[in-house]
Amino acid sequence: MSGPIEDAKSPYHKTQYRDFFGKDPKQLCFVCHANDRSTKEFVIAKTQQEYKDTQKQCTDCHMSPKKEGFASNLPIDNGKPKKRMVREHGFVGAHTNWLWQDALGIEAKKSGDSFIVTLTNENPHNITTGFGAREPILDVIYRSGSKVIETKSISMAQHYTDKRGKPTVPHLAASATEDMSVPARGTKTFKVPMVEGRGQVTFELHYRLVNDEIRSLLELKQPQWSKKFINRTLFPTLL
Repeated sequence: MSGPIEDAKSPYHKTQYRDFFGKDPKQLCFVCHANDRSTKEFVIAKTQQEYKDTQKQCTDCHMSPKKEGFASNLPIDNGKPKKRMVREHGFVGAHTNWLWQDALGIEAKKSGDSFIVTLTNENPHNITTGFGAREPILDVIYRSGSKVIETKSISMAQHYTDKRGKPTVPHLAASATEDMSVPARGTKTFKVPMVEGRGQVTFELHYRLVNDEIRSLLELKQPQWSKKFINRTLFPTLL
């Protein structure tokens, strides 16, 4: 096993020090999250290509900060486990609600008879990235007083098709619809129409682990797959 500890020992397997864990640990993440391809050689993940910040590491967000602890319970320090500076290896991601919260900024401005909604991504990779079935959703809620008169939802999911043009999962895809992700260190804008009779509009940005199409294809019945996680709410804009 390879890792960032130079004096690591194990009675069960060989160990080997690798300096990139300390110098540039995202290279380990890119082994799987760089340019992953489907069985038809169609690129379905390009996180390495998207990456815009060489200083920020994947571990800064997806693992804990370093803290004193134990890398193993082997008694190699005078008969006791050796204390080291270690990280939690939870590898939090899209399935972790708090990490998604505030991942994108949202701003809306009136422009004639429409709103221009801008999503801002301060992260060093696109949102979403790494797996093509994720689904950010922009909900636009029109109200007259306390009454909701209309709701519009804009899905930012990417959809995949096989060589016959039928819907499929990313790892079996031969083609896909337009990439709707928000670029790393960049923005994405949407034009949203106004609705007659509205008095105020609220913009909410939600997130689902997979879109409806993938849930149907994989027969995912558990509530977690259809749940909408909240990202950001832009408080009501009075008109």
